[in-house]
Order: sequence, then C-alpha cells, then structure tokens
Amino acid sequence: MGILDFFTNIHRKEGPEIEVRITSSPRERANKKKIVFSDNDPDLIEYINSTERINPTKKLPFSANCPYCGVVSDRLFKRKRACPECGKAVHVRTTQDLYPSSALTDEQVNHVEFYFAMKDIIYVTMDDYRATEEALKKKWNKEKINTYDVLWSLHNNLNIYRRHIDKAYDQKQIMVEILRRRRWMDQSAARYQANRGHDPDLYLKSAHNNDIQIAKMDENVKGITVKCYDCCESCMKFNDKTFSIEFVEKTPVLPTKTCTRPFNDDSEFTFCNCSYQNYYEWE
Repeated sequence: MGILDFFTNIHRKEGPEIEVRITSSPRERANKKKIVFSDNDPDLIEYINSTERINPTKKLPFSANCPYCGVVSDRLFKRKRACPECGKAVHVRTTQDLYPSSALTDEQVNHVEFYFAMKDIIYVTMDDYRATEEALKKKWNKEKINTYDVLWSLHNNLNIYRRHIDKAYDQKQIMVEILRRRRWMDQSAARYQANRGHDPDLYLKSAHNNDIQIAKMDENVKGITVKCYDCCESCMKFNDKTFSIEFVEKTPVLPTKTCTRPFNDDSEFTFCNCSYQNYYEWE
C-alpha cells in the first residue's frame, strides 16, 4: 500500500473502526489560559465605530535640501550620499514619522531607527510620542523638548510595555512578557546609545539580565547556553557552552569582556553580538 493510499483510505480493511482521540492532560488543561474577549474595550469600540475619514500614509517626497547646512543640491537625495556643499553624509528615509523631510542627519536617522524598534517591539505610536512630549513640556516647564528625551522616556515607560499584553495572563506571564519585550528594547537601546557615542555594554548587560530573569521563571530551564552569532574569535570560545542559571546570574558571561567585534568601522566601542539560549531538562 502506497503512502497516498494510506492517507486516502482507498484500501480500507474490513473490521471494526477504531476511533482515536487526542486529548490534553489535566495539568495542560488546568494551565491553559482562558481568552478574555475585548468586546467591551472602550478604546477599541471607539475605533470600530469611528466615522472619521482616514487617508492612507504616503511616503515623504525626496528632498534636495541638506539637513545639515540647508543648501539646495542640484539633484534630489534619493539614497545616502554626501552633501556636495558641506560633505556630510545625508541619509534618506521616506517612511518615517518623526521629521517632515526624508533627508536626515546622522542623529536624526538614529532617532528614527530607535523609534522604528519601539513600534515593532512595544507598539509605540505617534499619539504616544506626542503625549509624552506634552507631558515633558509641563514637567520641565519648557516650550520645546528634544527628540532624544521623548524617545528615552517612551523606552522607560513600563505602562507601554504592559499595555498590549493578553488580559488573560496571570502575573507571572505578564512579567515574562514585559521582560521579553524589555530584552529586545535594551538590545535596540544599546545600538541607539552606541550611535550617540556611548558605551553600549551597560544596555547589553541589561538585555542579557532580562534573559536570565526569564529563565529563572521557567521551572523547565536547567541552564543557559551561550550562542555566538557572527561575533569574534574570542567569543567563539564560549559558543555552545552551557552554564547554570546561578552561575550566570552571579558571574555574567555576556557580553564577553574579551569581545573584539567593533560596533562599526570607526567606533571606539566593541559590540558583543552573542546571546543566551535556555537549556531545558529534556535536551
């Protein structure tokens, strides 16, 4: 009997039919979370019932204005290139919300990429950005707040991390989700700060510590394995080495102190690209 015949029951043998049922264990059923419906969520209902006409987001047009010196170039900035007048590198982002022009400075594109990370990881919106900006204006009694302060305040706002977590989760699950999102945001913050000329190690350590705290909350995790991804020869010595959770919490392995991988070509900082992976008891 061929495999196709087996699945289509062409050659069924005579005899009593056997009914097979796949059920979960009592423990699995007890641990399965119940869905909390969003039928009565006032914010969502407002969006559902909205009659306001919304225009689709359009890409920003290419600009000929240098964001550094303001000189109008003889051709549009359609990709990254140096300004013919001041010689500084002009970046191009046509699908960003922070600035009215698609031609950006080094600092501006760093802000834009960090904001993109927050949109992807913790679902930050421009409404969040504007609300935070207004709150900082009142708090500091200033008419203008720089972009960095707004973005960093959003990064540190734990209410935003919690906002989109499933309402059916218990406190432990909520904490795991917050730590997981914080882990990825700390990784993005490390790049953001390195681009600003600050040592990224502090933020990388925070990202890895979040991994450790997540592992501690899972009873099935018995250790932590180091994974080296496109890093350096020094870090490769740790690749696939497994440590106890107690050891890495007391003596953090990552980021490795001997890492030689530069953050970028002209950076004075190294940027360890390794990560932790949970080791489970059934492995």
